[in-house]
Amino acid sequence: MKKKWFGLGCLTSFIIVILVIFLLFNSLSKLGKQKVEVAAGSTLHLRLQGQIMEYNELAETAFAKNVSGGHEIVSKIRTAATDDKINSILLEPSYIAAGYATCNEIIAALDYFQKNGKKVYAYLENAIDTDYYLAAAADHIYMNPSASAGLVLTGFSSNINYYKNLLDKIGVEMKVIHAGQYKGTYENYNRNSMSAALRENLTELISNRYQVTLQNIAENRQIAVTKLNELYENRDYLFINQQQAIDSGLVDQLYSLPELYDHLNITEKRLIDYRQYQNSKQKQSSDQQIAVVYLNGNIMPAAGSFGINSLSLAKLDEILDEVENNSKVKAVVLRINSPGGSALEANLMLNRIKELQKKMPVVVSMANVAASGGYEISASADFIVADKSSITGSIGVVGMIPNFSGLSQKLEINPEVIKKGKFAGFYNPLMEFDPDFIKSMEKSMNDVYIEFKQIVAEGRNIPFTEMESRAQGRVYTAAKALELNLVDEIGNLQTAVEKSADLAGIKSYSTVNYPRKKSMTELVFNNIFDKKLVASIGQSKLEKELSRSIEFYEAIKAEPIQNLMLWKIETPVPHK
Repeated sequence: MKKKWFGLGCLTSFIIVILVIFLLFNSLSKLGKQKVEVAAGSTLHLRLQGQIMEYNELAETAFAKNVSGGHEIVSKIRTAATDDKINSILLEPSYIAAGYATCNEIIAALDYFQKNGKKVYAYLENAIDTDYYLAAAADHIYMNPSASAGLVLTGFSSNINYYKNLLDKIGVEMKVIHAGQYKGTYENYNRNSMSAALRENLTELISNRYQVTLQNIAENRQIAVTKLNELYENRDYLFINQQQAIDSGLVDQLYSLPELYDHLNITEKRLIDYRQYQNSKQKQSSDQQIAVVYLNGNIMPAAGSFGINSLSLAKLDEILDEVENNSKVKAVVLRINSPGGSALEANLMLNRIKELQKKMPVVVSMANVAASGGYEISASADFIVADKSSITGSIGVVGMIPNFSGLSQKLEINPEVIKKGKFAGFYNPLMEFDPDFIKSMEKSMNDVYIEFKQIVAEGRNIPFTEMESRAQGRVYTAAKALELNLVDEIGNLQTAVEKSADLAGIKSYSTVNYPRKKSMTELVFNNIFDKKLVASIGQSKLEKELSRSIEFYEAIKAEPIQNLMLWKIETPVPHK
């Protein structure tokens, strides 16, 4: 009897806790939707910090208000451009982490704002490359006069740690199989240093990104590229101080923030935080719509339709089912931001996209990266638009299988196996690799590689005999991909939307975005028993990195054949 009452008490307590959490999340959701009144002559305040994702799938609440999505920022800038009560923007970027294609979308929105006869002002304190890249689009750039403020313009790098020596010491071998000479993914697990092919490919990409970025800044600031290059390459100190910034034309004037408010005649009442800004006019609905579908993250099986910033067939199915059930949608733009992942899952997603194409035009807009599996799901589109900063290609396949036999010997573990059948118990991580198993893996890898090339050849109307020169796992800039007919045009998301409307034969339309944003409450309560999702809330950066490492191992253990590009081109984030 006591056990019965104890069990009932536990159940009751659990229900009460769930209800309390639900009420808490519900209250926070309402707090995040507070509306502010916009007075005439207001300034939209874009105070951007931290990570800016391409598309934030989580609905904005007070609980998650510091998570910015590039789409929301762009949308609010474009809304403000036609809002009579907003006459300027104050842009304050500080240590933002964003892809350059995402930045280009924000810059395009700022340009639209300026073309509506309105001013954009930028204010910098401590600014890194991405901060200044955005700020350069402003009409005027102001900088804090304090000696503790400064600019850190460094350029680009790709830092890859090689682990073979360490793994040898602990008795772990990573068997890496590549299909494609330039497919450098995972090579840092079975090599002591970078391969010549990967070094060549990365050097080309970084050089291109560097020159394109400097050219954009030079044009926006009307500075000679040679002068800007000299500043990047030959200055004596990491931090560019105020006088250097003024002398080089990077900055227009020095003001503290209160002084700037006085200079621009900005008052607290007329300074509107972009997160709280809502359009005072009702948007015009349309009987014809273009669906913009944001596909962000690594491609992995069983990520589930609820996975944030990950991609799977289950998630794509859910999104495209919603799109197809919307009778107003006449065309689809897939905004792809993915380095790839599971080869099988990418293939299944591609087939689902082909089914959609039987019903309406599909145009791809490449964001920061659409490479490997991310390129595969793009390949059959009716038209492909790449941002000028996109990284794409990587048509190749890689597989990695961990072997802990050396470690098992060090730990004096003696595995014994009894089997019947050639490939029974084909993979035991504590035993040496079976040569027949490795040969079989190599054959499977080559078959997947051939299939990948066939998909691209068919989708892009390229003779298969010419595909090997475009493939081999080589990664391309947007300009090079255009030259090789891997994309159709260089442009932004709006370019892709306009092209999709043209293919659908429609003139008047509105856009609708997918996936539908989900509240924290919905995510938690729809997946209350998904311990990974719940545990990820509030994790530190180190904890998240460890979680990703574990997920990475589980992914390759379950499916060692991957269409994936892991390395990144990035700028460092120093602190003064």
